[in-house]
Amino acid sequence: MFYLVISVVFFSSFSWSATPAYSQSSECTEAYKIFQNQLTSLEDKYRSFSNISISDENKPRWNWGKKKKAVYLLHGFIGTPEEMADAAKRLHQKGYTVINDLIPGYAASGIIANQFDSGTWISHVETNLNAIRTCFREIHLIGFSTGGLLLHNYIRQHQSDFTAKSLILYSPFYKPHFAFADFLRSGTRLLTPVVLTKPLYYLTRFPDIKVAVLKPENYLQQLPLDGAKFVIELGKKVDSEVAAAPLKNNSTATLLFVSNADQIMNLKTTLKIVAQDFTNLHIVHFKNQYVPHHLMVSEVSDVAEEVLQQTEDFILLLNQH
Repeated sequence: MFYLVISVVFFSSFSWSATPAYSQSSECTEAYKIFQNQLTSLEDKYRSFSNISISDENKPRWNWGKKKKAVYLLHGFIGTPEEMADAAKRLHQKGYTVINDLIPGYAASGIIANQFDSGTWISHVETNLNAIRTCFREIHLIGFSTGGLLLHNYIRQHQSDFTAKSLILYSPFYKPHFAFADFLRSGTRLLTPVVLTKPLYYLTRFPDIKVAVLKPENYLQQLPLDGAKFVIELGKKVDSEVAAAPLKNNSTATLLFVSNADQIMNLKTTLKIVAQDFTNLHIVHFKNQYVPHHLMVSEVSDVAEEVLQQTEDFILLLNQH
């Protein structure tokens, strides 16, 4: 019993010492509480649809860092926070607090994903980022595909009261590539709200869903067709808003990663929209080699390490000034 008590005291002391002092402030405590409550609420909603639960590997995570500087990451369509975990880990090792969030509806099933529209996603990101802003003055944003679209939308909605220290976009989605549009149509012909991902991949050999076949524990195994429609509608909305009133934001250092081989997003539209809104823009454009939509995922991308290193370098360089 004595050894058990000593072990508990030691573990508690270790956990406390590993948590930075600033995290105990009322603002940071409340922000963390809101983040956790959002997850609890989401899990409750999932249970109302199905007994499928979110695995530990795919749950959103808030990891405190020594620096009072935050990085907020958001994954893409049919993915989970796991696909952003490598970037999160690298930046946490550099002392940043990393908050790797989950888009509502994902990390369970396609049926559940179809129950959450873009309004739900926007509200979720709004709640979490607004809370994070009360704790951190310096916030870096990293978004992939749909996650990039949602972060771009957040910046547009908060142009008068928030400036991100940096915005890093991996293959942000605004308009579908014609190949992806055809791919979705092949699914809708089946007249079902979801299509099994693996059989559809083997039927079509569509390259940019290969990652879901290789990593079935971390990607939806049912393609949510309603969910895909919600993404396309949000992309169209942001596209029209940018055309009508571009931000011409020169304050947010922005790093954009895109590839000619990407068959999910419309490359021309992505380059145009991001350049119109963010003038302090750096572009990494993979032109002469095969680089898929999931360019930061090592299982499918030969340039994943390069993308992650440039992400880290970009953020670290900004903090030298």
